[in-house]
Amino acid sequence: NIQLWYSAKAEYLAGARYAANNINHILEEASQATQTAVNIAGKECDLEGNISLALKQLETSPAHNHHSQTGNGLVHILTGESGPAICIPVFPDSNLLLAPAIDTVNRLPILLYQSQFADTRILVTISDQHIRGALNVPLKGVRYVLRVADDIIGPTGDVMTLNGHYPYTEKVHSTKYHFTIIFNLPPLFSFYRLIDKGFGILIFI
Repeated sequence: NIQLWYSAKAEYLAGARYAANNINHILEEASQATQTAVNIAGKECDLEGNISLALKQLETSPAHNHHSQTGNGLVHILTGESGPAICIPVFPDSNLLLAPAIDTVNRLPILLYQSQFADTRILVTISDQHIRGALNVPLKGVRYVLRVADDIIGPTGDVMTLNGHYPYTEKVHSTKYHFTIIFNLPPLFSFYRLIDKGFGILIFI
């Protein structure tokens, strides 16, 4: 049973790395979309207008919804389907933020990727559907959760803020962006695991 536990632990870790890689890919596309918009906008005088125009050309971004913000207020939704306008009072210095449903008009949580260009803040919103799809690894008995700073979101539910101890102790840190995938360990003893995989080990022995 201990041998099976180590095998399951290795599978869970591989799944976490797979989920982290999925999130990395989404954020890489968000970063490229933002950079393209900035490159186009930087060639013209009308900064905000040209960022808007540039983002409207980036319909292939996984986020589908892009925003430009200047000063303290949201300017407008720039492109995509009728996505979530956001009402976040304070933005962190980091480029990633998990926003709970209460901070969006359509009451769905989102992941925000932000960057600064001159006096304009460019925000790319990534829907909860894309986040959950990235966390959906076909392994039994494990639950993967995205952590950004002290906020988390899992396969279901809203964004939660960690206040003290969280039961999931295992983690995989992204080497590219400021997020972590956290997950549970397999149970030390599992009758299902013993029946499902233990028989094969006995046959092999």
